[in-house]
Amino acid sequence: MSRSKKLAAVSTAALVLAMGACGKSGGDAETADGVKLGPGVKDGTITLGVLTDLSGVFAPLGKDSMSGYKLYFDQVNADGGVCDAYDVELNVQDGGYVVQKSVQQYGAVHDDVAALIGTMGSPANIALLPKVEADEMTNLTISWDRKVTEWKGNLILGGAFDVDIANGVDYLVQESIIESGDTVGHIHFQGDYGESALAGTELAAKKHDLKVVKAQIDPTDSDMSAQVTRLKSQNVDAIILSASPTQTASVMTAASGQGWDVPVLSSMPGFAPGLMDSPAADALEKNFYLASPLATTLPADSTFRKQFEQANKGAEANNSVAGGVAGAQIIHAILEKACDEKDLSRKGILDAKLSMGEFDTDGLVVPLDLSKVGASPTLKTNIQRPSGEPGGLTEVATAFQGESAVE
Repeated sequence: MSRSKKLAAVSTAALVLAMGACGKSGGDAETADGVKLGPGVKDGTITLGVLTDLSGVFAPLGKDSMSGYKLYFDQVNADGGVCDAYDVELNVQDGGYVVQKSVQQYGAVHDDVAALIGTMGSPANIALLPKVEADEMTNLTISWDRKVTEWKGNLILGGAFDVDIANGVDYLVQESIIESGDTVGHIHFQGDYGESALAGTELAAKKHDLKVVKAQIDPTDSDMSAQVTRLKSQNVDAIILSASPTQTASVMTAASGQGWDVPVLSSMPGFAPGLMDSPAADALEKNFYLASPLATTLPADSTFRKQFEQANKGAEANNSVAGGVAGAQIIHAILEKACDEKDLSRKGILDAKLSMGEFDTDGLVVPLDLSKVGASPTLKTNIQRPSGEPGGLTEVATAFQGESAVE
């Protein structure tokens, strides 16, 4: 099979649940045919590190993304591997959305991986910035914080948080769900994720003459009743939410319980399909909007979707599975490019990433420019609504770009 066909066909790898420190790698080596090798590339295997969340507030996102990586790289391996020479293995670490734990895990694995995929959370990725830069590590993150883009080796799978929220507010204005002069309340996590998304609200507020009421919360806060009551008392016309699915469920049920029919716009990490089986389902279908860089699911005719459904009886491939497949597709393309240049060292992989430019994932993610550094790789956002469709969402605006977002 040709490389181009592999990139279009692809799926996942052998899963290595490495919970402790691995042995140190030596310096760069070289194959007999002149391919330079770096850490994590040896004995016919390329090892990628996955510093994810399988047990914390974003465990559903982490697990479903992992399913996407595994689907994709299993197919790559079955088709002969990267460069027709290397199987891909995933060294998976569960940081539980705890920054210190993720940093420690990076220290344990960084000498034994060629690149990272699925590094979970803005706080962890920002804490790791000096380390991945020192190691020349290419890192596909599960974060959409603008600060993460400051390292040229980091990739974000869509627009920055502020881009998505600014586009989401622009959409609500366009559809006359809110209008100039209205008040919006933004419930957001303390720290990088929440503050990055809040910047998008403030951009759109300036554009549309909106008033903003802020409500900061901790990731461990689960009951949003007080926040909803306060925003209702201040007569806000819409709620913007940058939190996790736990807080989303609480916001929707609290508003509904108070008889408050208010639109809610969320950052992508705030939704999980399991919410549609919760008491919040009716309120979500009526009033919830998601600003997301990802497709709602995998295409109906996708081999990956069929494989996922066969392996997970009763489950549906959702946006995070689609994002996982897309992320693996991007990393695969980078590795193939590095192989073409006969350089699978850290620097060779990084140079390949920077040379990629515009990248199309066949709609699994909005169009990206992988060469951008210190800027959002796109200004487009998918606007989605909860539904009974596979993945729990229906797209109402594809690759939407309003007037408020900036690179």
